[in-house]
Amino acid sequence: MPDVFITSNLSSIMNNWVELYADSLYSWAFHKTSSKETAEDFVKETFLAAVQSFENIRVKAIRKCGYFQS
Repeated sequence: MPDVFITSNLSSIMNNWVELYADSLYSWAFHKTSSKETAEDFVKETFLAAVQSFENIRVKAIRKCGYFQS
């Protein structure tokens, strides 16, 4: 059950981040590159990196919990 909670929580967090920051990130990237495609790729890569970082943090937290359960 914890993985289901974490996955749905991650989905909720990411939806919130996209809602809050996608337009600003896109505007900045488009301003810097003058390319719609490059700006879109930048936004996608940024959120992908955020998801991967979140997953790494989750794995480290699970490992730490294991140390204290022994």
